[in-house]
Amino acid sequence: MAQGNAEPAGAPETETAPAVPETGVGGAKPVQADPKMAQAEPLEAGAEVPETKLTVSEIVSGSEDFTTLAGALKAAGMTESLATEGAFTLFAPNNVAFEKLPEGTLEMLLMPENRPNLRKILAYHVVPAKMMAKDLIPGQLQTLDGESITLTGKEGGAMTIQNAEFGLTDVNASNGVIHVVNTILMPPTVVLDAPAAAPNP
Repeated sequence: MAQGNAEPAGAPETETAPAVPETGVGGAKPVQADPKMAQAEPLEAGAEVPETKLTVSEIVSGSEDFTTLAGALKAAGMTESLATEGAFTLFAPNNVAFEKLPEGTLEMLLMPENRPNLRKILAYHVVPAKMMAKDLIPGQLQTLDGESITLTGKEGGAMTIQNAEFGLTDVNASNGVIHVVNTILMPPTVVLDAPAAAPNP
């Protein structure tokens, strides 16, 4: 008797990754269980937020839009923190947000001696609770580092956070949710010295 097309035992599980913005690809694509292989897809307006087994950390690590953030989390020693049970809300700066920093600032922050400041900045993007877009209202939230961050309502119902605008929201994770922001959120307790100018050749 002919056998069906059952997958062989031990085949890797796949799941559809939650959405992150502007990946430039469309349509459903399976995601290998290894989070490093994750490819995220845009989520149509009004579509149901998919369930996932991927953590906040794994989604960030698996998206081409968050390569700079992923590197910064690793340099700060925070990758594993966002892979724990949580829950977390990550206001995730995409690569474009990091490009807005003054020239040399990111490279300076990634130096080992500046790790405390890098951790403070990244922790300022994390709230230790899962807050979907519908839960975000004007006011203040306490971040992972204990500092307050301000949400402000704008005309037309739009919302900003510390004057940063939101991109895609409600990127669901197993231990929280990700909302994309287009600007780095800078805690008031971090004062960065201007990067040293490169010597003339």
